Amino acid sequence: MHVAHSSQRFHQRAERQARYRGYDILMQRRDLCWMVTMKRTRPELPVFQRYSFRTATQSEREALAQARRRVERALESSRSSSP
Repeated sequence: MHVAHSSQRFHQRAERQARYRGYDILMQRRDLCWMVTMKRTRPELPVFQRYSFRTATQSEREALAQARRRVERALESSRSSSP
């Protein structure tokens, strides 16, 4: 059994996955925030200029909500720019 010394820091890393409106959402817990990556699952969906972002929240629920809002904005922008 390994016991951490006081000079070592524990980094709690959790991963969560979700799918929303054709996008795979991968969330990785990094210290006090979440790193969120969004990738389209179908070629006709818009591509994100920045497909990864770091949240300022510790809440898994809020990190997922932020990803969903970004998906919604991308889909709305795609619809409004279509002829």
